[in-house]
Amino acid sequence: MRLPAVSRYLLSLPALLHVTILIGATLRIVSAGLISIGFDGGYYIVMGASFAQRGEFLVPWGDPNVPGLALLYSHHMSPLWPMVLGSAMALFGYGVGLMKGVSLATSFGVLLVAYWSSRDLYGKSCALATTAVLAVFPELILDVGRVYSENLTMISSSSQSGQFSRASRIGSFSCWLRACLCLRR
Repeated sequence: MRLPAVSRYLLSLPALLHVTILIGATLRIVSAGLISIGFDGGYYIVMGASFAQRGEFLVPWGDPNVPGLALLYSHHMSPLWPMVLGSAMALFGYGVGLMKGVSLATSFGVLLVAYWSSRDLYGKSCALATTAVLAVFPELILDVGRVYSENLTMISSSSQSGQFSRASRIGSFSCWLRACLCLRR
């Protein structure tokens, strides 16, 4: 006796991977709502607000590595994530919900880039497995609510490593150059 097509799909590995990705996406949404902003996340938000208002990373209470509370430029944190947050503030205004929304959108970007890069290199089934693992990776889920920069870093490293792998397979200089610049075809 043969199972109907729907039952066969529901018992297959791709169905399990799709469910795992859906669970990871749901956990990311829950993380944005339930987890409070972490220390670094607050620092990134202040740097982003300064970037949106003045175009610079001036922190009103000083840098964590410098004693005192003097007005000071930040030299402790990477500027890319605050620039993303500051750009969102410049476009849509300031709000904790907005910052968590940007963090959530970035975390979904990780899943898209991971799927896209690995599907190009290894095929659809490997791409689903890679995306499923990243979807339920605890640190990336928690960092959505904390508004940390790790999801943005994952987008960059996933696309760049995919481009380096592709360049190694093809062996052309132009692919290596695009990999170094983190660009796609």
